Amino acid sequence: MVRYAIMRLVQFIETSKLDGFRTAIHDWFYINRTAIVVEKDLGALSSIKNNLANLNVELKEISEDIFYSLRTDYALKNRYLKAKQYLGKGYRAFAIIRANKIIGDIWYAIITPSQTHPDLKWLGIICNNNDIYMFDMYIHPKERGKFLAVSLQYEALQKLREKGFQKAYGFFWLDNVPASWTHRTLKFKEIKKVEMLRFLTFRRKNREIPLL
Repeated sequence: MVRYAIMRLVQFIETSKLDGFRTAIHDWFYINRTAIVVEKDLGALSSIKNNLANLNVELKEISEDIFYSLRTDYALKNRYLKAKQYLGKGYRAFAIIRANKIIGDIWYAIITPSQTHPDLKWLGIICNNNDIYMFDMYIHPKERGKFLAVSLQYEALQKLREKGFQKAYGFFWLDNVPASWTHRTLKFKEIKKVEMLRFLTFRRKNREIPLL
C-alpha cells in the first residue's frame, strides 16, 4: 500500500509538470466520464504504413524475469514504479526504447483462472483462454504526435498474434482524443460505453450503454 501511494504521488507530480495540474487532477476526480470498451480480432489485423523501425526506436517485451536485467531505464520515474507494480501481478508489457530510455509502453494481462485484471469487472469484459486484455498505454509527452502510439500498439498486437492469442480487449476514454484516434486507426471494434465515477482511489460504474 505504501509503495502504491508513493507511485501515485510521483505520478501526480510528474503529470502536473508535463501535462499540467488540470490533467493530473482529471485522472483522480470525475463524475460521469465515459469509457469506450473495444475488442480486436487479431486474425484481422491490417498493416500500417509506419513501423517502429522507421521511427528510430527499438521494441522490447518486458516480463518480470528480464526487467531487472535491462540496461535501460524509464524516462519517467512513475512509469518505472508502475512497471514494478504491474510485473509483481504477473502482467507484461511491450516497451519502446530510444537512447537507452523507455519512452513508451503498453501493458497486457493474460487472463487465466489464477490471473485476472480488476478492469474486467467494471468494463463487463469476459475473456476466453486465447484472449488478452491490453491497458495503460503511455507515450512520453515529448514524443507524442510522431505516430508512435499507433505503431507501438500495432506491433504489440502483431507480437501477441504470433504468440497464438486470438482477440485483444481494452478501452479508451471518450474525452481522450489521441487514444480514440489510435484505436479507430487500428480498427478496433467498439462494443459499449461505460460511464464511471472516481474520487481518489474510489471508483464506481454509473451505468453501461450498449452501442447501436
